[in-house]
Amino acid sequence: MSTSVQAALLQVTLDIALMGSVLYWALLLYRRPERFEQTFSALTGSGTLITLLALPLIYWSVHKATLNDMTLPLLLMLGLVIWSIAIIAHIVRHAFDTPLWLGSLYAFVYTIMSWTLTSWFTTPQTG
Repeated sequence: MSTSVQAALLQVTLDIALMGSVLYWALLLYRRPERFEQTFSALTGSGTLITLLALPLIYWSVHKATLNDMTLPLLLMLGLVIWSIAIIAHIVRHAFDTPLWLGSLYAFVYTIMSWTLTSWFTTPQTG
């Protein structure tokens, strides 16, 4: 198995573990643990669909785009990230019965936590 495939599998595994554990403990804190399965399924399903939409853009930006031609794939990726945060916010706000702004804050914080955690474990070390 190539290192890029191993890194991708590690990222997915870390993201699912982080999502599941944060969601479980947050739902316990909000006294709604019975919503875990439905919320976790919604988050993983929507995350899978967003990832499938991102794959052609990632391929385009890595293999096809020149330095001068990176604007469109990067803008489209930014749009997908914003859309992903909006989807997470919508799901989380219903799971926790909170206002949309609070769901958006939770979604944004979770996204930053996920990126940080996966970059710690999957960024190649130099030196």
